[in-house]
Amino acid sequence: MQKDSVLAARFIESLNRIQHLRFKPDSIGELGAKDVALMIFVFHHNLNSPNGITVSFVSDSIGVTRSSVTQQTNRLLKLGYITKISDAADRRSVRITLTDKGMAFVKNTDKKRKGFTIDLINYLGEDDSNEAIRLLDKITEFLNQRKNCGGSK
Repeated sequence: MQKDSVLAARFIESLNRIQHLRFKPDSIGELGAKDVALMIFVFHHNLNSPNGITVSFVSDSIGVTRSSVTQQTNRLLKLGYITKISDAADRRSVRITLTDKGMAFVKNTDKKRKGFTIDLINYLGEDDSNEAIRLLDKITEFLNQRKNCGGSK
């Protein structure tokens, strides 16, 4: 039991060290992490829906309120990263797409993210990178099981 407690404390400390790094790439500038995440979400879903995606789709997919998504999209609209288009079939529905500025930002962010990942892989080496991937997949599986069974024991 003592050994488990010590290991748990070490594990929590390691997670806290990562969390406290507050990694924020310089390229974000006027945007917050949630703004960037929303634009990446819009980018990936617009590949399948070139006419844009609805606020309700975003809200339902990421589990936040429609008003929260609307506030965020209004902010990105003012900054020129997204555009809103009324749905021809349903005038009450608004579709979101990236502007050229938004598209350029997402592509640049993706390029930097891939570069960062390659640097991390080079730092860790192939064996440790594969082990990290295996462990992250296992952690994800554990968290999904906990989520599906109603939380912790």
